[in-house]
Amino acid sequence: MAGQQAAKATFRMLSWDEKPLGEEQEGGPRIVHASTTQRFEGEIEGDVRAEYLMVRPDDTFADIAGMLTVTGTLGGRSGGFALRTNGTFDKGTLQAELWVVPGSGTGELAGLSGGGNYLSQEEAAGTVSLSYRFD
Repeated sequence: MAGQQAAKATFRMLSWDEKPLGEEQEGGPRIVHASTTQRFEGEIEGDVRAEYLMVRPDDTFADIAGMLTVTGTLGGRSGGFALRTNGTFDKGTLQAELWVVPGSGTGELAGLSGGGNYLSQEEAAGTVSLSYRFD
């Protein structure tokens, strides 16, 4: 088993398609689904597809849960992996935790485990950090 490693990257949101999920209840928060494509660049390099479910009480706040697939390289190894995320968007700032989905690593990324975070304070861009290891 290799020791813990760390990787950082920037991300750019390439597309965002958001739709209501079910019927809105008058006076209640909205539940929405968003499908996105992103690009990670840095020590994590690759194309990202993500599906998010969000509760939006108003246009300035969202509670977010999602799944992301990453295809590319991590620490010089090629393959793919999936991430689970939970976080919030509050008045222009996205903060979320990330966890590698167990067993999701493919190619040279088989056996990947770990977690990290997303942070964005600007529209459609931010940073991602991941602490990881290979079992």
